[in-house]
Amino acid sequence: PFLHNAWMMMGRSQYMNGDFLGAASTFYYISKHFTWLPATVTEARLWEARSYCALDWLYEAEVIITRIKQEQLTSRQLKELYAFTAADFYVRSHDYERAIPQLREAARLAGKNQKARINFILGRVCAAAGRNAEAYEAYKKAGSQSASYRARLNARIKQSEVYGGADITPEVKALRRMTRYGSNREYLDQIYYAIGNLYLSRRDTANAITNYE
Repeated sequence: PFLHNAWMMMGRSQYMNGDFLGAASTFYYISKHFTWLPATVTEARLWEARSYCALDWLYEAEVIITRIKQEQLTSRQLKELYAFTAADFYVRSHDYERAIPQLREAARLAGKNQKARINFILGRVCAAAGRNAEAYEAYKKAGSQSASYRARLNARIKQSEVYGGADITPEVKALRRMTRYGSNREYLDQIYYAIGNLYLSRRDTANAITNYE
């Protein structure tokens, strides 16, 4: 009665090991041979779509994603997996506007560690879509305490890249405060580079050069 779990574990292991074609084949096998377990079939189909996305077989991924109905997503885990897989497909298709709501849903449903990672991706996608204010907020959420220190630092620096305020003084002061923390000694180049970029974005080349140096 637990054989399907062994097959699912094997498929996920192949995916994590970079054997995406092998993973897709395993998940396809599961979807055909465990039809009396609808939730398992839905999960296998979504993982199959993720494998196709990793291979850049976007047509094959789209066929699966569009055929899965909302009523088949019977658990929080399946809803999160669907949202993340759909977002992956839309990002790879450069359809950022449709990826954003799926990433928001995936972040809402994810555990606290995965939530920070998805919000960071959401920030990048919002920035790519030209929605800088939303990107700023997503990076702010990504810099939560549940993330590693390096992840929080990267999120904070990314925030500065999408800062849209007319007066950059508060943002520059916040970044300068970070240079005084001993934990940031190894990352001073990144912080000063971010400050330089802020000045350059406002055409203040003198201050930009000072910080770049």
